[in-house]
Amino acid sequence: MLIKEIFGLLSSIATVLGIIAIYFTILQFREEQKKEKNTLNFNKSEKSIEVLSIFANDIIPEIENFWDKYNEEINKPVFKTLEKEKVELLKSIIKKECGCIKIFNNLEHTCLYIEADLVNSKIVYDPLNTLLCNFVKENEGVFKDICKVAPYKNLTSVYNKWTDQQKLNEINDQKRKLTKQEEEITNRNKK
Repeated sequence: MLIKEIFGLLSSIATVLGIIAIYFTILQFREEQKKEKNTLNFNKSEKSIEVLSIFANDIIPEIENFWDKYNEEINKPVFKTLEKEKVELLKSIIKKECGCIKIFNNLEHTCLYIEADLVNSKIVYDPLNTLLCNFVKENEGVFKDICKVAPYKNLTSVYNKWTDQQKLNEINDQKRKLTKQEEEITNRNKK
């Protein structure tokens, strides 16, 4: 009988120790998950800064150079004598010759980081969205042409998401303005 009680007591102690060990293992696992998440966030932030640097040092100067070359070409006197249809076709050809496709390729590469979730999209959105979306929109004809040859899946996806986000931001700004106006009118009428 005494042996049964001793084994029962030892069994209870072992069970309690097992539960304590499981508890500490869970705590350790959660700490490791937090560390991994922090490391991942840090890596995403570093990659975001790298993408912003590429954009600032490479893509923005390429875009500026593109527009300089393009404007120089379309301001030549020959454009004033051509029919409108021919002018539009020639503009598309000139855009391609001035480096538009190379810029789209670089934007596609940059958008790969965004689509693959390798960067913090909150960090890169504000500095990049307007320039990227405007460039795609202003060169939409060339973009549609080259998408027939290469899909530009990442650029297309980021462009669509960011233009949608821009629209949502505009709607939210309008809502805030309307709410403010409504409050002003309501407060004015209370007096």
